[in-house]
Amino acid sequence: MLQLFFFMFGLPALGIDVDRYWVAVIGFAINYTAYFVEIIRAGLEALPIDQEESAFIMGASVPYTFEKILMPQALRLQLPVFANEWITLIKDTALVTVIAIPDLLRKVREVVSRDFTISPFFIAAIFYLLFSYIIILGLKQLEKRFDQ
Repeated sequence: MLQLFFFMFGLPALGIDVDRYWVAVIGFAINYTAYFVEIIRAGLEALPIDQEESAFIMGASVPYTFEKILMPQALRLQLPVFANEWITLIKDTALVTVIAIPDLLRKVREVVSRDFTISPFFIAAIFYLLFSYIIILGLKQLEKRFDQ
């Protein structure tokens, strides 16, 4: 939320005019890129050093070793962590209400306060669960592909 506030109110103070939608996109992109880079780094560090040494002994170049040997193994190890972060990203999209962008949860709250019923909250929960389930299914398929 602090990053969204910074981009929404800090950039105009520096003379940079930005649209609210792009504030959300840039804020989430920068925040989650940092998380995903750390996840990949942890996956690479979890690999045994033998993998890299064996590739170099066999004459593989550094880019080839990284792209074809180390990175696929690191990504396979970290797929569950990626799933958690993507699900968190879906839930974090509700934070855009602080910069006055309407999102699902904001619209649900408007309907609840207008109609005096809580059923829209259940529908929103099902929506979030459905998106999370789709991500989990997709990553399970990706894990199966990596296991082949």
